[in-house]
Amino acid sequence: ILESCLDFYELTEGAFDITLRPLMQYWKNKQTNGESDLQLYELLDNLGSKQIVLNEKDQTVFLKNEKVEIDLGGFGKGYGLVTVHKLFQDFEVKNAFLSFGESSILTLGCHPAGDHWIIGLNDYTSPGQSVYSFSLNEGSVSTSSNFYVDDHGKLHNHRHVINPFTGYPVEDIVTVSVRADSPVTAEILSTAFLVLADETIESIREDIPECEIVRINYTTGQPEIQILTNQQNT
Repeated sequence: ILESCLDFYELTEGAFDITLRPLMQYWKNKQTNGESDLQLYELLDNLGSKQIVLNEKDQTVFLKNEKVEIDLGGFGKGYGLVTVHKLFQDFEVKNAFLSFGESSILTLGCHPAGDHWIIGLNDYTSPGQSVYSFSLNEGSVSTSSNFYVDDHGKLHNHRHVINPFTGYPVEDIVTVSVRADSPVTAEILSTAFLVLADETIESIREDIPECEIVRINYTTGQPEIQILTNQQNT
């Protein structure tokens, strides 16, 4: 698992980083007791998956400083879906739709009433409506976001998605959904693409050709949809 996380750290040029929990805690504390920016810069200097050293021969993990913490939250659901997929194969399940909440979905085979599964992305400004739909026979869709919807339907940034390059929370109210053959790939990239520039995302997508990306920005109050696939870039 850690080897995979470090590989994706390299692939995403540092956007997927399993060492960012101290930064999330920093911003949580800053809201209540006004943590200093000096601490933020110190954390930036000491965090990053480059601070993790794996020794395959000895089966050891070495952290280069005491500030580093490992958080596998951005990996866990994808890994869980991979594990269940293996169970499906063991029991020769041919058709299946598995949802770990709306955020992580795995499909096999066909819908009972059609030749594929339809996965709609919720429009958070119009409950019950979809802003985009994926069609899948095999593969996974993962969605990451940085906001919640209150009882009155208003969207609020809960500031838990941290840009590892700046140390600051992502301020735009946005979701990113990724379709990929591997649930782990979909899970990790949906998180990383929340903070990456378009040109970097496009470069990464070329290395993972089956990838389909839908970014939806709600900052203006209405969904602004950006689609990146092998067929289109709109």
